[in-house]
Amino acid sequence: FQIEWLVWGQFGAYLLTFFFAIAMVFRKIDSFQFQLNFPLSALIFKRSLPYALLILLSMAYYKTDSVMLEQLLDDGSFHAGIYAMGFRFFEASNMIGFLFAGLLLPLFSRMFKNREDVDPLAGTAFQLLFTIGAIAAVFCFIYAKDILNLFYTEHTIEALQPFRYLMIAFFFVMLSYLFGTMLTAKGELKWLNILALLGVVINIGLNFYLIPEHKAEGSALASMITQGLVCLLQIAIVAWRIRVRISMKTLGSAIGFLGLLTILSVAFTIIQWNWWLEGLLFVSLALVSAVLTRIVRLKHFLEIFDKAA
Repeated sequence: FQIEWLVWGQFGAYLLTFFFAIAMVFRKIDSFQFQLNFPLSALIFKRSLPYALLILLSMAYYKTDSVMLEQLLDDGSFHAGIYAMGFRFFEASNMIGFLFAGLLLPLFSRMFKNREDVDPLAGTAFQLLFTIGAIAAVFCFIYAKDILNLFYTEHTIEALQPFRYLMIAFFFVMLSYLFGTMLTAKGELKWLNILALLGVVINIGLNFYLIPEHKAEGSALASMITQGLVCLLQIAIVAWRIRVRISMKTLGSAIGFLGLLTILSVAFTIIQWNWWLEGLLFVSLALVSAVLTRIVRLKHFLEIFDKAA
């Protein structure tokens, strides 16, 4: 496989998306013309700055880990590569939460504008993202070695623990896509930027402390702690600023689901079958557990898409 193929593949995907979007626009309007409006452009630029700052700060504590590994260690390139082995899965998995955020943002924005109650939608989204994030994190924790061996031929033992920490971080990121999206829809960019800046400070500080001794594992642990703290603070700010509450019933279902997942994870570390069969059975039982604890309700899942449509 050549890296150029990936570049051209991405370029083709963006180009196809661009033309598809243009075609959708033409279906909605009769005609249009390009016209430069400098005052309007300046206003858009000014109003976009908080969002741009948020993206910059968020990317800073997402992406600094591998850079710091390279700079703080004599053999930094090697350990950055070890870290990247797990980070690729973490980043690819984040697309799930990103797609949900893209769906939820206009829904929350419209509901806040119309002064509608967002608690039911927030509760349903929480149930779905919590379930997906928890199952993925536990699955990757149990079968980390098998997953890495499936994609890599060397250094999988060294990448094992960093990969596990990063997938636990993925669980927190999934929830952040919900609570961060609510804060964005409500226009609470000030608090989001404060949290992002705090995330940068915590992540860099932890990396300085953990990398010299624990190397890639320490960097992944720093990422997990940072994502967890940012997520919890987002939940607190949503409760404080927006007055959105996740019901005690939903929280009880979440705790019950985590309890069943813990029992399943212990059981599946004892079982020694073909890991594909084990993994399929684990995911099946995890989904059954989600239904039994009522953390997942198909009716609520369909309601989100009905509202989006």
